[in-house]
Amino acid sequence: MQNSRLISLGMVLTGLLWIFTLGQTAVGKIVERVIAQVNEDVITLTEYKVELANLRMIIEKELPAGKDREEAFEKKKSEVLDGLVRDKLLWQRAREYGLCSNVETEVTAYVDRLKKQYNLTAEQFEQELTKESLTLLAFRENIARRICIDRLIGQFVTNKLTITTEEIEKYYNEHKGQFTKPEEVDLNEIVFYLEGREAAEVEAKAKAALEQLKKGAEFSEIAKKYSEGPTKDSGGAIGTFKPGMMAPEVEKAAFALNAGETSPELIRTKFGFQILKVTRKQKSELTALADVRTRIQDFLMMQKMQPELDRFYKKLKEESYIHIYPENP
Repeated sequence: MQNSRLISLGMVLTGLLWIFTLGQTAVGKIVERVIAQVNEDVITLTEYKVELANLRMIIEKELPAGKDREEAFEKKKSEVLDGLVRDKLLWQRAREYGLCSNVETEVTAYVDRLKKQYNLTAEQFEQELTKESLTLLAFRENIARRICIDRLIGQFVTNKLTITTEEIEKYYNEHKGQFTKPEEVDLNEIVFYLEGREAAEVEAKAKAALEQLKKGAEFSEIAKKYSEGPTKDSGGAIGTFKPGMMAPEVEKAAFALNAGETSPELIRTKFGFQILKVTRKQKSELTALADVRTRIQDFLMMQKMQPELDRFYKKLKEESYIHIYPENP
């Protein structure tokens, strides 16, 4: 459990590293090749390479090695320099409008939330940062920059947008499938395999077990006694299933049963014969609008925000001096 939490934290930290460039190196201040100028700021080759490395780390965590991973990297690679320019412009405008005052309290609160969420001490948290090639100071600077930019976007983009009750209800009514919990069953099984055996002999054994169940024998006891599957010792319990998770013939039989019922006939599969018992059945259920209203509102806001954010960024570019040097990577 601890390892999975740390892996998740690593992905969060890597994501933040990708979104907000550090703009610094471990070797200190050196004369660097400048690949772009954005008003009074510059973008260096080191910054660009750091972002490429961060991008590769993220993609390597998301995709297995192979053609898809390389294609994803090459596709995103072309967006890296524009992303650096965008961040410089947003950061400059946020400072220009005085939106970075009193930010340290929010930074501390964010760091504290992360430590609490992943149950880490201050020392353990810094160790996780080190694994992602981050220092605590650089991490806090990145978070501060993000908060400043979020304030800018909130003031000049998000705050001008509204989502009406009618829009939320319309989306809910048109996408009820997204908010419907699928039917599911908890199953126990008794399995008889055909491989290397006479079908008639296996079927006879399966029918004998089924007859005992029809006469009132306990399913788990019959499973332990007769089942040839790996779940026999647990009484045949095989877990929870939703539509689409089982072979068609097994799924049809399973969902035809109510909780507590056993399949009245043997189920023939490509492996042999199967007897099922449904121990729990949850019917398909539509989640109430009240329970997903905030989720829908956030989704619709993101849909509206992106084109407005693109227009805002375009306007910033038009008002700024941006020069990409010819020999940029």
